[in-house]
Amino acid sequence: MARLYGWTVGLAKEDLICVPAGIAFGFTNADDTAAAIGKLFCGGAYSRTEETGTREGMSICRLGKEQYAALLIAPLARASFDPDIVVLYGNPAQIMRFVQAWSYQEGNGLSATSAGRSNAPNT
Repeated sequence: MARLYGWTVGLAKEDLICVPAGIAFGFTNADDTAAAIGKLFCGGAYSRTEETGTREGMSICRLGKEQYAALLIAPLARASFDPDIVVLYGNPAQIMRFVQAWSYQEGNGLSATSAGRSNAPNT
């Protein structure tokens, strides 16, 4: 909604139906969030075993348990707050130009990961 319609959107625990996302956002009381995600991925046939699901869970950026009460999402140009994270969208040519500009400015390249669902690396 933020990307397509330009809306500012708040997202709290009670707004989510995606359990793995709720775990990753810290909206749960799970002590071992990677294992909790791994169990869900295995049970939902997204990973072969709980161990492989847990490895994927460990690679996902996870917020601290009850660290945040909600997330606030907005287009960067309209945000009335300083964002903690910026997500870029673009077609392949636009992303290539962004990476080239980054490399020109910073002197190094960028890397990306993808799992087809939970793509944010834990950095």
